[in-house]
Amino acid sequence: MRLLILIISILMGSNVQSMAVVRKSIGAEQSCAFWTNVRTDAGKLGMQSWALGFVSGINWTTTGKDRLDHIDANAIYSWIDNYCGQHPLETFANAVRSLAQELENRTRQ
Repeated sequence: MRLLILIISILMGSNVQSMAVVRKSIGAEQSCAFWTNVRTDAGKLGMQSWALGFVSGINWTTTGKDRLDHIDANAIYSWIDNYCGQHPLETFANAVRSLAQELENRTRQ
């Protein structure tokens, strides 16, 4: 019984630690204001693709529920539009990481 409690404690602790770890993202370090300005430009395609790839990659590399179930690209762009409208000085990468965290939180409910 003690061994089982120890194993569960270790597993739970590793999940908590992994959620608290801030990891680096490569690319898309422009500001949210840049995203807002290029959303109507040809420049949007690269940033949109980066955002979709980022959240899709996280979705495929984690266990548990599908974070993107019932969510399409337009919903992701809309979420980022709202976030960047409220945080224009934040980096676009941080906006997408915040979206990924929001999706994770939704799957826990």
